[in-house]
Amino acid sequence: AGTEKAPGYYWVNVAFHAKMGCLVALLLLELWVAPTLVRWRLGARAGARPVAPRMARRIARASDVQLALLAAMLVAAVLMARGYGAAGGAP
Repeated sequence: AGTEKAPGYYWVNVAFHAKMGCLVALLLLELWVAPTLVRWRLGARAGARPVAPRMARRIARASDVQLALLAAMLVAAVLMARGYGAAGGAP
């Protein structure tokens, strides 16, 4: 619709790189969190012993980190929308 930026804009945009870095980190954490939670759920159905509190705290901490990464992604998206992060600096 004529409002899209050229690919070159993104390659030099610091806010874009920050946003994508946060996304990669979030997804890498999720590769550990999601399967762990599925195993716990299946184990609970099968009558396995409860999850160790230490592991539960690790999952909770990972969720907190994921939330912070998501918030950082939103900030980076707003900065991009307002023109910050581009090679020329602020709009």
